[in-house]
Amino acid sequence: MSRPKGSVDADYQLKRAAILSRLKPHLMKPGSRGISFSAMAALADVSIPTLRHYFPRRCDVISGLLAQIGTEGQPYVRHLAEEEATDLRESLVGVGRFIAMGVQMGQVAQIHALGLNEGMGEPDVGPTYLTSILEPTLQAMEARLKLLISKGAMVDCEVRYAALNFVTPILIAYLHQGQLGGNCVRPMDIEGLISQQIATFVAAFGKGEK
Repeated sequence: MSRPKGSVDADYQLKRAAILSRLKPHLMKPGSRGISFSAMAALADVSIPTLRHYFPRRCDVISGLLAQIGTEGQPYVRHLAEEEATDLRESLVGVGRFIAMGVQMGQVAQIHALGLNEGMGEPDVGPTYLTSILEPTLQAMEARLKLLISKGAMVDCEVRYAALNFVTPILIAYLHQGQLGGNCVRPMDIEGLISQQIATFVAAFGKGEK
């Protein structure tokens, strides 16, 4: 007996995840925004109707991939939120190293580039990038700062603004140097930028430490 149109397999989620995993290396490359739905089907080694069964539209493929990446990245986000240090500078040095490791050994910059490239002005993709990738990172930093405040290592402040203040310039710097070609256009010492970020942040929010 044939399966009713639109029905979902018992292993629907597994097959959906497998398609995304096959597409991920292709969609993470520069210029992936030009990959059409039919090309995605070919890259995933499935027919167009099969791909449409799991992802009705191209934007659903991108949103699905960003959501999957967000789920895979949850252990790293939890690590960022944790804080054992009682010294603000020491904690921020750890955050800088953690982000640098994610860029150099992982695909942090590529992930944000994909989210920004595909999500700007796209109502079905932009919010997924925010809720799956960018906001979890910022909220983890907020949680870390709240712990530092509770330990008396930092002045009380609006942690959402403080987290944005520290994290976003570093992310932008990595995108500037990598995905945007700034390493050729105008090279930057990102380690120097992170050091300056730390010094500025400690001066603004540290308790008795300048």
